Amino acid sequence: MTLWSGRFDTEPDPAAFDFGVSFGFDRALFEDDVTGSLAWAEALAAGGVLAKRMRRRSRRARSHPR
Repeated sequence: MTLWSGRFDTEPDPAAFDFGVSFGFDRALFEDDVTGSLAWAEALAAGGVLAKRMRRRSRRARSHPR
């Protein structure tokens, strides 16, 4: 039995299962991925590529995660 059993008339496409296989691995990398993205935003801002407003937004997001 799957999470969506009974909700649809046909079986889900096997690609849907393939898509979800990496979720555990993705979750393990989540914090490092976010840290790297924030560091990249800082580098872009320091190089004048990222607007100051966006730099402030990324810093605020880091300070107040949802």
